[in-house]
Amino acid sequence: KSLQALAFLTALDAFPALIICPAFARGSWATQVEQWGIARPGEYRVVRGGTTSLPNAAGQENAPKIVIISYTMARFQFEPIKRRQWKGFVIDESHRLSTSKKAENDFEDDAGVGSETRAVFQLLKGAEKSTPIVFLSGTPAWTSTFDIFNQAELLRPGLLGTSK
Repeated sequence: KSLQALAFLTALDAFPALIICPAFARGSWATQVEQWGIARPGEYRVVRGGTTSLPNAAGQENAPKIVIISYTMARFQFEPIKRRQWKGFVIDESHRLSTSKKAENDFEDDAGVGSETRAVFQLLKGAEKSTPIVFLSGTPAWTSTFDIFNQAELLRPGLLGTSK
């Protein structure tokens, strides 16, 4: 699924792109980026902590082609990330984005869901409508199928109705 997402970004020339994934998957994404020639060393950045974080300046001239970041670091690096104009997003293991049982949209509610989910949804809601967003999940949501509500709402508002 990572190769397909990278091919999709490449076909659309959707760079700079932000890949948000679990911490354990960052290395795998970096390997795929290099292995398939999507970006060379120095053209992408894996954010692991303070020394690899993004600068606060929003200058696109210094922006890596691809930034790979964990859900936790996306929350901690929220401000520098939201200042950039991303042309593509990949959200790996998107089933991790939870949906509260409230009727309101979680991504507009500060108390509805966990801070990582909220940060990701706020980043995606701030993107231009034409920006490609890819949700990847190899895990079916059998136990809580309405956890896909916010993902569907972001991609196509109203598709699943107006209330959870």
